Amino acid sequence: MTKQDGPVPRQDSSALKISVTGILPGHAYGVTAPTLLAVFKFPTDDLLDQDIDWPAIDKVLHTFWRDQATYVQLLAELEAEDTAKEGGRDSSIAYGFAHRVATLVANVIAEAGLPLFARPQIRGWNRRDTGGFDISVAAPYLPGHANHTRNAIIMACRTIMPMLSGAGQVSDQGRMRAQLIAQISKAKLHGTNTLRFLEAAQRADIPLHYLSQAVCQYGWGANQLRGQSSILDTTSNLGVAIARDKFACATILRQSALPGAAHILAANLAIARKAATRIGYPVVVKPADKDGGVGVVSQITNEQQLDKAWNAAARVSKKVLVEKYCEGEDIRLIVVDGTLRWAVGRQQAGVTGNGRSTIIQLVEEANLDSRRGYHAAASLRPLKIDEEALDVLHAQGITPDTVPTQGQFVALRTAANLSSGGTPRNVTDLVHPETRAMVERAVAVLDLDIAGVDLITRDITRPWHETGATIIEINAQPQLIAASQDHLYAEILRARLGSGNGRIPVALVLAQKGEPLVEDLRKRLEQPDCKRIGLGMAPQAEIGGKPFGVRCASAYRAGYALLMHRDVEGMILVAQDAELLKTGLPFDRCGLVAATPGFLNGQQDGTAKEIFDMCQPHFTGAPVSVSSPADDQLPEWFSRYKTNEVPDSNALIEHVVRFVRNDRSDAAAQAAASAGKTHQKTGATG
Repeated sequence: MTKQDGPVPRQDSSALKISVTGILPGHAYGVTAPTLLAVFKFPTDDLLDQDIDWPAIDKVLHTFWRDQATYVQLLAELEAEDTAKEGGRDSSIAYGFAHRVATLVANVIAEAGLPLFARPQIRGWNRRDTGGFDISVAAPYLPGHANHTRNAIIMACRTIMPMLSGAGQVSDQGRMRAQLIAQISKAKLHGTNTLRFLEAAQRADIPLHYLSQAVCQYGWGANQLRGQSSILDTTSNLGVAIARDKFACATILRQSALPGAAHILAANLAIARKAATRIGYPVVVKPADKDGGVGVVSQITNEQQLDKAWNAAARVSKKVLVEKYCEGEDIRLIVVDGTLRWAVGRQQAGVTGNGRSTIIQLVEEANLDSRRGYHAAASLRPLKIDEEALDVLHAQGITPDTVPTQGQFVALRTAANLSSGGTPRNVTDLVHPETRAMVERAVAVLDLDIAGVDLITRDITRPWHETGATIIEINAQPQLIAASQDHLYAEILRARLGSGNGRIPVALVLAQKGEPLVEDLRKRLEQPDCKRIGLGMAPQAEIGGKPFGVRCASAYRAGYALLMHRDVEGMILVAQDAELLKTGLPFDRCGLVAATPGFLNGQQDGTAKEIFDMCQPHFTGAPVSVSSPADDQLPEWFSRYKTNEVPDSNALIEHVVRFVRNDRSDAAAQAAASAGKTHQKTGATG
C-alpha cells in the first residue's frame, strides 16, 4: 500500500514497542474518562521515509464500522484537532498512524458495548536522539478494566502496522478484532437502559460518574441524579418491591378496582394442577419474581405441559404463579412521570415462511439483520431454536426442518418478550383514551415514576373494559429501547435535572505545597457565605470549612468524593505540586483555573508546564493568576496563554470564591472592581 518505488521493507509489528506509562483514575489530556497513557516506540525512522497510501488503508478500516460515516467523521475530528501541532511530512505520517490506531480503538470499545464515549487523544510525537521516534497517546478506560483499553491499543497497532506495507490480510485483521471484542464485551453493562442513559447524558453534556458496575451518577453535588438502569433515585422503593412481586402487584391492582391478572400461587405441582383446573385451561405459568420473560410459558393446554412448565419455573424461583391465559395482543405501555409516553405491540419470537426455506434457514436469515444481536446498537435479540422453541414447534405440529408456506408465521416462543427475540410495533397513537387513563392510574397506584405496563387486549383502539383487557404485570425497571424509544432517555434526565445539565461551578487552583495562599483560602471558606462550598485537597475534603469523612490521599480523591455529596453547590479543587500527573482530574472540565505564584515559579524541570498541559484541555475559561512585578515575571510558557490577572493573592481567592458561589450580582462585580483591575494578556489561547 505504498507509492514508493522499489522494494519497501515490511513494517514488523513485533518491532514496535507499546509501553503503558500511566493508568490515571481521572480525566487528563482531553480524555473525558479515566485515562490510560501509552507510548508507541518505533525503533527506527523507516516509517517516516515511506509514502503511505492512507486512502487504501482507510478503505480497509471502513469495513470494521457498521456506519462507515462514523469512521470518516471520527478521523476528520482527530485530524482537525492536530492540524495546529507541528507540521511537516514526518509529523503527518506519525499523526496519520496514531489517528487510525485511535479510530480502531474507539471502534472496538463501541462494538463491545462498553460505556466509554471519550475519544483517544494524541498527545504528540518526538524523535529520539538515539534513533527512532515515539508517539504518545491518551485513551479512555472503564474503571477496573484498563487492560481492555491496553489490549485494544495493541490490537490496533498490530492490525495497522502490516497494512502500511500491504502485508496485512483483511481476514487476519478482522479475526483479531472479533476475538478482542468477544473478550472485552464481558465487561459491558447488563441490559440496554444504563448504556442508553449514559449515551443520552453524554449527548446532553451531563457529567458522569460510575459509582459501581450497576449504579451511575448523572451530574454533580446538589444537582446530581443517580440511577440503576431505569430505576432512579426518584423512584419509589416500595413501588419497585410491589411491582417485582407479580402476585402482590396483581392483588393490589384488583383491590384498586383495576384489571389485574387472575392467578394462584402454586407452591408445588399438586397445587399447580388444582389451580389450572380451577382457573381453566389455557393457562400461563411464570415465576412471581422474575422479569424479562424468564421462566414464562404461555398457552398451556394440558397437564403434561403444565408439569413441564411448573418444573422449569421452579428452577428459577421459589414462587410460581398459575395464571389465566388471556387472548389478545401483548402491549407494553411506558408511563413516565404519570403520563403514557410510548406503547408497542409485541409479537413473540418467530419467522415468516417464504415457501422455500426451512425454519432453521429462516432463523439464520433473520439473525443476519443488523438490528439483532447483543451489541450496543442492537434493538432486537437473536432468534434461537432451543428446547423451548422445539416444544413450541412441536405444539404446532412441525419441526425445525419444516418448510412453512408463503406468509405463514411460525412462533418460536409463546410469550411475547423482546428479550427472547420478539418484535415490536409502535401503537402509541392507537391507544384509546380510556385505556390510557387506566394504565396511568395503575402506575400511580404503585407510586412509580417510570414503569412498563404489560396489557393484553383484543383491540388497543377500543376502551379497555369493552375488550376484557387485563394488566398482566407492571415492570418497575422496563427496558426502554424497544421500538426506537431513545428519545425517552434524554427526556427523563432533563425532567429531573431541570434546565441545566447537572453541573455545579467547579474551580481548580494549582498551588505549591505549603503556600500561604492555600491556608488563606481554607479560612475564607469557613465564612457563612461558603457553607455549601466544597474544598477538595489532600489530606481531607471539607464542606463549608469543616472537614468530614476519612483522610484522602490526593486532591483527586477528595474532589471525587465532594461531587457525590448533595449539599455541595460549588467546589474548589486545590492540587499541590505534581500530584495531578499521577491521578488526573476528578471532573471532565472546570470553568475556572487559578495558578498561584508558588505553582508558576516554584516548580522545577518544567513540571508546572507539564501539569498545565495535562489539565488545559479541560478548562473552559482563561486562566487567572496574580499580576507579577517586573522582577518576577510569569514563566514564558504561561505568558503564551490569554490570561486574566488580579493584583494579589486575596483578590485571587475572592475571584475563585465568587465563581463557585455562582455570584453574578452587580455587587459582586463592584467587589471585583474594587479588589483590583483585571486585564488580559493576549497570545496563544489555552
